[in-house]
Amino acid sequence: MNEYLLRGRITKLFSTLLIIFIQILSFGVFSQSVFDKKDSVKVFFQDDVFDYPWTGGYNFCQFSSIDLNGDSIKDLFVFDKTGNRISTFLNTGKNNEVSYRYAPEYVSSFPMLTSWVLLYDYDNDGKEDIFSSTSGGVKVHRNISNGRELKFQLQSSLLMSNYNSLLNLYVSPADLPAIVDVDSDGDVDVLTFSILGSTLEWHKNLSQELYGHSDSLIFQLETSCWGKFEENNLSNEITLNVSCQGRDNEQGGSRHSGSTLLALDIDGDRDKDLLVGDVSSKQLTLLINGGDLKNALIVSQDRSFPSNTKAVEIINFPAAFLLDINNDNKQDLIVSPNAPNVSENFQSVHLYKNVGSTNVPVFVFEKNNFLQQETIELGEGACPVLFDIDRDGLKDLMTGNYGYFNSSTGTYVSKVAFFKNVGNKDTPEYSLINSDLAELSKSNKLNLMPAFGDLDGDGNADMLVGDQDGLIHCYSGIKDSLTNYIKTSGTSYFNIDVGQAGSPFIFDVNADGKLDLVIGEKNGTLNYFPNNGSMTSPLFDTMIEFWGGVDVRLKGYTVGYSVPYLYFENGSLKLLVGSESGKIYLYDNLENNLTGNFELVNDFFAGINEGIRTAPSGSDLNGDGLMDLIIGNYSGGLSFYYGTDKVSIINNAYSLPNFKIYPNPVKEKLIINWAEDLNCETGFTIFSLLGEPLIERKLITNNSSITLTGIPSGVYLVELVNKYGRTVRKLIKE
Repeated sequence: MNEYLLRGRITKLFSTLLIIFIQILSFGVFSQSVFDKKDSVKVFFQDDVFDYPWTGGYNFCQFSSIDLNGDSIKDLFVFDKTGNRISTFLNTGKNNEVSYRYAPEYVSSFPMLTSWVLLYDYDNDGKEDIFSSTSGGVKVHRNISNGRELKFQLQSSLLMSNYNSLLNLYVSPADLPAIVDVDSDGDVDVLTFSILGSTLEWHKNLSQELYGHSDSLIFQLETSCWGKFEENNLSNEITLNVSCQGRDNEQGGSRHSGSTLLALDIDGDRDKDLLVGDVSSKQLTLLINGGDLKNALIVSQDRSFPSNTKAVEIINFPAAFLLDINNDNKQDLIVSPNAPNVSENFQSVHLYKNVGSTNVPVFVFEKNNFLQQETIELGEGACPVLFDIDRDGLKDLMTGNYGYFNSSTGTYVSKVAFFKNVGNKDTPEYSLINSDLAELSKSNKLNLMPAFGDLDGDGNADMLVGDQDGLIHCYSGIKDSLTNYIKTSGTSYFNIDVGQAGSPFIFDVNADGKLDLVIGEKNGTLNYFPNNGSMTSPLFDTMIEFWGGVDVRLKGYTVGYSVPYLYFENGSLKLLVGSESGKIYLYDNLENNLTGNFELVNDFFAGINEGIRTAPSGSDLNGDGLMDLIIGNYSGGLSFYYGTDKVSIINNAYSLPNFKIYPNPVKEKLIINWAEDLNCETGFTIFSLLGEPLIERKLITNNSSITLTGIPSGVYLVELVNKYGRTVRKLIKE
């Protein structure tokens, strides 16, 4: 506070000092940008406490089992198509028990993955490998973990198959193939719909035939008409006993845009039956194979699977996954939508328990919100705001969202939730008090983005809410009420219209004692509205567009979805901006430069990677003088980061795979190398052991060199940061 005043604001009026003091209490004065991701902050709903509240949310997920920590127990891998987000959980359950611990420390060990991901141990070494989507088909990463260190190595950048000539084994990024040993010969095969056809291709792996082992990936198209069935081009209808004459080694006619496959033996006869999901359907269709291991023949179908219990009904495009959830050595069934943005997004992970046997599974519906019931789940587009709404000295948490999907109408409903801080100044804890603050859902507006501040000087927190149309709505707080607000604006507060997806932030930007507005928008820029009125009667009649030259759109993109957050660090005003890409941007040089361009300090702040459309909010939540962060994302969840002043803690937060620095010890020239499949712009910084940055660079290629001119002999820390995370290595300079 005193440092801020000594910078030339001592002569301001008492009212100015008061509002600045309130801002510092509300938004913080901090001195670090290193954060440690945590899931230990408790969140309550009524009498229950969430097991893992800060996982970031789940929408359109794919599930696999994998041993993450080398203890020979199968853990849980979750891939959300929203933002290509990975979540990892350690299995802590005993026999017939469902118990997992959120373990985000393993996420950075996985390579960049997109569209679809299935884990399968193709080389039979007991370690699950990665099959995933890539341009033109399928890529594979081999699991080369050693003990408790999880590692992957690119095995094939594009699987090939012999279609009479060698071509890429095509799988649509919208589909989900079956990665499975179709003929039980010990090596993995692929079932997928052809690029233009409505029949199923079987790509047989010849590893056993050629080499007598399973660790090769050599495919040939065995048949283009596996099971002798055909899926309708316009619906999920399936025709059995079709003629396959002329189909093998040919591409069929046009087909609809998506199907999901799960191959399993559901009747205990050793051959593979099939669960099929379709982009035009709510249901899964079970296809029974009446053939044998080499010659499949689908003889019957169940279009309301499973018929013995509550059948699958997901709007829309269901995808099914087999894994043992409750540790009874029987594979259970998880079903989740495979169509981003047009399906359930908060009750979208359906769990069916296997009450049958290992060989003949019988699935019974358990719940429609597996994992989701134990985390903060806000549908899509979570936007957090930390603000002491009840004036008890503790920062409460309010969260807006794009919306919850209403399966009965096929539309979205947006709300603002209120989590009261029921902890203390050293240990925050949150309790969900109201899931629809001010009943904003009745406004029929989408993408509600809240901001809080006492705009009229009456001592009550007012709420501004941006919407998808770029308009801003004002709700005045009512004395002695935490949840009741009265709308005090017409169509839009002061007729403000920023285009689309208005994201307001309330802050005294120009330090004149009056609260101003900074509003983000869909195009990725910021708009500044100085308060030309007074502390009790604000006036926002001036709009400064493209404020500070901020633009968080990636090159070539038309949208950015900027979400601003202003704070003080060492008495200096800083700006964080969340974005569509998921990167959080840090800007400096704001003070005395409100009409100029700000300095972009970092376009990947603190190495935080939480999926797309991030929304940051910060405060000192544990009383250690350091800023902590809560980050929202488009998967509809929140992530919690404690601030730390220890540079070395970075290594505990993330660990980038496949990075090498050498020689070490080094005399003059240091080489930085990483795997080609992780090739992207990477930040490089050398720190002294006191945390002082000595050399900072942006590395473009995956084999760069740094000349250490002027660096004396000694021990240093090298930080590497890119979109996959960050890590720190010790460096000795001779």
